[in-house]
Amino acid sequence: MSNKIKLESGMYEEAKLKGIPFGVWLEGHRAEKGLEPTPYHGLSNYERLALKASMAAQGKQVPMDAYELTLAEYGIKAFGQFTDRVEKFFQLSDTAVLFPEFVDRTIHAAAIRTSLVSQLVRNIVVVQGFEYRKLYLNDTEGERQLSKAGIGGAAPRTKISISGVTTTINKFWREFRFKYEEVYMTPLNAYAFVLKRVGDQIGVDQTDDLILTLLNGDGNSNGLQAGLSIDVTTSGTITKLDFIKFCSVLEQPYRIDRYVGLKADMQKVWDMLSDMNNPPSQWAATSIPMPAGYEWNRSSVLSGNILLGVDSERAGQYVTSDTAQMTETEKLIRTQEVSTVVTEWGSFNVVDNNGIGAIDIVP
Repeated sequence: MSNKIKLESGMYEEAKLKGIPFGVWLEGHRAEKGLEPTPYHGLSNYERLALKASMAAQGKQVPMDAYELTLAEYGIKAFGQFTDRVEKFFQLSDTAVLFPEFVDRTIHAAAIRTSLVSQLVRNIVVVQGFEYRKLYLNDTEGERQLSKAGIGGAAPRTKISISGVTTTINKFWREFRFKYEEVYMTPLNAYAFVLKRVGDQIGVDQTDDLILTLLNGDGNSNGLQAGLSIDVTTSGTITKLDFIKFCSVLEQPYRIDRYVGLKADMQKVWDMLSDMNNPPSQWAATSIPMPAGYEWNRSSVLSGNILLGVDSERAGQYVTSDTAQMTETEKLIRTQEVSTVVTEWGSFNVVDNNGIGAIDIVP
């Protein structure tokens, strides 16, 4: 009995109706057909990529996912140094179904690789639809504390509210148009190189959006607070004491574990840390966790020579559709061209701006 599953174009519509990407849908479909589930069954695209990266970092063999297994069953080599040509996907009606997912995951993986979203935000929510209203606690520390009470006493109440502003999930998209004779004979890894550049730009755009949201808020007046932004002692120079003050600017239980800055400002931090004999060991003596720093050299976003720090578990939230979604491919008969539009949806919320801090290096 063959393990090769029958592929039909209507599968994308089935995945869309369930509100999940095709690759995620294929994991479940193979299991429903009696094939052994992969380790990625039930995971989102982001979770699948994270699990693969974790196994690779540990030196473990990374198993193939459902899409990769299906490619192998149909004899298509789409990834690696030596690949088939684009035309391989279109030799059978079955295999043509797999081409949109190739474009989808190539762009999506590049966007995740380039973006700082997964570094600066740990709270990632996958939703259906294009609007989202987040829950939040509009409270003080006193209102969060448990209260002593005798038997029969009334419990203090904290209200969980729905955000007063609906967050519209942003749309990042691009149309691809190519001629058959120019692309169909192209190796898939060469075609993927072009797709990855598009994914890289999506990652840049999303990171810009995240940083601007942390600085200015998501529409609920909840961006960086003036009281959590400090200045260096001497303008243009950051000392170890300045950096320690920055890393400890947030009140408990918040802590800055990630920060981002322009290249010139990050170079000043690296220069300061290089003066330490053993930065990790010496920093450990402060009892403050050493935050991870990231360069983002885009002055249109990070203006004012600041280092922006976040509590990656508490400050922000990324709301996404989990995939790059493709419209149906339209063939332009007269010119023998194919037009495809790729769309990625994603927006950011500030969950708690008490988890956002900053230091101005040139106040």
